[in-house]
Amino acid sequence: IEYKGSVNRANGKSMGDCFFGCDRCQEVCPFNQGEASRYISLPTTDELLKMEEDEFTGMFEKTTFSRAGLEKIKTNIRAIRD
Repeated sequence: IEYKGSVNRANGKSMGDCFFGCDRCQEVCPFNQGEASRYISLPTTDELLKMEEDEFTGMFEKTTFSRAGLEKIKTNIRAIRD
């Protein structure tokens, strides 16, 4: 998610099925090795692609997702699907 360039079909393939860079970071972070303090339900990639900005903001305000922004997330999802 820190990548400042455009994610497209060519470089999106190297992302595997991770559309958000922190997917892998969360798996290896030593702070996340214990039991989850709460479980959250995230929208599917199809739901994210259909999501409007106001819904996204309401759901993800003050999260890392909001830092990336809806359009970047949508671009990344499309890149790994193509």
